[in-house]
Amino acid sequence: KLHAYAWGGAGNEAPGGSGTAGHNTIDRFSFANEGSWAGHGTLDYGRMNSCDMGTQTETDGYFPGGRVNSTYHTAIDKISFASSGTGTDIGDLTVGETAGSGSTSTTGNVYIMHGNSSGSGHTTHIQKFNTTGSFVCSTISGLTLSKRSGAACHN
Repeated sequence: KLHAYAWGGAGNEAPGGSGTAGHNTIDRFSFANEGSWAGHGTLDYGRMNSCDMGTQTETDGYFPGGRVNSTYHTAIDKISFASSGTGTDIGDLTVGETAGSGSTSTTGNVYIMHGNSSGSGHTTHIQKFNTTGSFVCSTISGLTLSKRSGAACHN
């Protein structure tokens, strides 16, 4: 792994503030140089509360969902790690979601799980799309408990 990427987040509030504006910036940090963060590009739109829902393949990053004020977004943005630029909207989640987590399988399937959705609060569903195909998202099996702001990993 060569770099860390950070995106979105709440607006320019003071420490401890709640901010409602979402940022659309993508920043990159080099592990080799341990230098400062540098601009890498922008997302299709500003978003906050998308926390750990981002995931990646070897060549691209995927940033699904997020929220701005009370609007829960469904867009999935894709960026290339090889070059700076604007994220491309490649598809939509089946449900607008925030505060979930994402994981990618070796076959290119992205799984977004245990988030928070407009009107339904904490969720039990798992949303899935494939990075090598049409990016059509579907909802698959549910989790055993309704939750949000969890973490995910894969082996």
